[in-house]
Amino acid sequence: MTKVLTVVFPYFVNKSGETFLLMGRNRKLNKLNGFGGKALDGESVEDCARRELKEEIDLELENETEGDQALKSLGKIIDGEKEIYFFIYKVAADIFNKDLTEINAAGEVYDVGWRNMADSNSFLGEMLSGDEVLIAELKNIIPKVEMGEDFTKFEINKTGNEVLREQTKGIYR
Repeated sequence: MTKVLTVVFPYFVNKSGETFLLMGRNRKLNKLNGFGGKALDGESVEDCARRELKEEIDLELENETEGDQALKSLGKIIDGEKEIYFFIYKVAADIFNKDLTEINAAGEVYDVGWRNMADSNSFLGEMLSGDEVLIAELKNIIPKVEMGEDFTKFEINKTGNEVLREQTKGIYR
């Protein structure tokens, strides 16, 4: 049976055009990532993404089906019997400027903070095996979303990536 998971990368673009991703470190994996988890029985991937953002970082998405702050589906990664759906969500300046102390003190994630996409080489080594492909997709897609342009959703097959399998062993049961 296929396990369905979601990962959301909240992002912010400042007045200078720099793009920042909100990421956290998973306590079980000790790796940087977006926020997400396993879909519940009967739950859509979009509803799972919304629920996980609320649970992990207390970010509640409201009226976000259209326009600038819509939850946008980017594509998926297939890893054996897992399908991991990826989303981005543009946050407003008040969220970008929010004190992250409380978020870091509780839950499954820590080291929650904004990472500058221009400096992605500085944090890629702290992510899961193969995530450089995902970051490259984000660097390609976010500017298109910002310009209101269409983009092609990605599908990446990581089945057989033994490093990734070892990193995530015992997670996503």
